[in-house]
Amino acid sequence: MIRIGETTLGKDEAAFPVEDKRSPKQVEWLIMPIVYKVADGNGKGDYSTGLVPDYEVNELSRLPLSPLSQPGDLPVDKALTLIYGTTAVSVVNL
Repeated sequence: MIRIGETTLGKDEAAFPVEDKRSPKQVEWLIMPIVYKVADGNGKGDYSTGLVPDYEVNELSRLPLSPLSQPGDLPVDKALTLIYGTTAVSVVNL
């Protein structure tokens, strides 16, 4: 797996609030239990400081942003360059 982009924010856990929604409330506090922990495609988790990309690309360095996953989308351009050596890739009809 190759990561292209910027270092992620590092949230590898998720929670949801459990609170008293009765009217009137009988309990003023809420709890946020951890309900799952995320891992990457290799089963590696514990990335609370974020995932560092193999190839850093600042998507905001060229504005306006290109449509997601289209030529001109900077992470896509980097992937095409890594695979084909260029972003100028043509589709051949089979």
